[in-house]
Amino acid sequence: MRDRRSALLPLLLAVGGLGRPGAAAAGRFKGEGYSFDLPTRKGQAYQAVTHQGEDSQEVLLVPPALSPRRAAEAGLEDFGRLGVVRLEASPSDEEDPKTLEALRQETVQSLKEEGAKYRLEALAKGPLPGFKAEVAAPVPFSLWVVLGRRAVYTLTAGPSSGEALAVIRSLKEDPPVHRLAGPGVRGSAGAAAGTAGARRRPPVDWIHPAPHPADEVKLEYEQPGYDGPDLETVLSELGLR
Repeated sequence: MRDRRSALLPLLLAVGGLGRPGAAAAGRFKGEGYSFDLPTRKGQAYQAVTHQGEDSQEVLLVPPALSPRRAAEAGLEDFGRLGVVRLEASPSDEEDPKTLEALRQETVQSLKEEGAKYRLEALAKGPLPGFKAEVAAPVPFSLWVVLGRRAVYTLTAGPSSGEALAVIRSLKEDPPVHRLAGPGVRGSAGAAAGTAGARRRPPVDWIHPAPHPADEVKLEYEQPGYDGPDLETVLSELGLR
């Protein structure tokens, strides 16, 4: 794998070493549709610095007492010594989603082209499927690839990185949002939820024009045996009547 300095480096140089801190609360980082626990070292949490590219979000995880600029300047040969972890989240193509096997083949091909000596193994633990490439030469480092519903997550870290493993084990994606796709309708089905004490309405997957007549809509319900409000009542509350 070619040694690529972080995309954050130009930003850090431009602002005198101050990166853009990622959203974190109670030791958990919140990204674009995903989150994970921040690693710790000697009881102190890592700092997360983010960069939003055109096609992906990069998160540089910086150990305590190390500056974001120094972490961004680090090459692969420095990751293990410094404890730096780099995560890249690339949104999945909904029309042509990647499979885990395809990602594995791409990774193996890339490593072979670089003449790397490596060991490939499946991730035994973690909420999302993936694999790890432990590279021994020419530069020792570990590469972790995880396949989610929303994105492909790639982590680069030092050999057998405990910090990267902690991220993988705590990595979670936000639940999917059920959207209304009818004419002039925007937002999630949750916006149509009733007040406390009202009967629970089933989730709405989508609303689409019915063929006869064209100005009517059909609700698709996910739950069998639904005994909530009738169709006309729901449509009226959604502003479609």
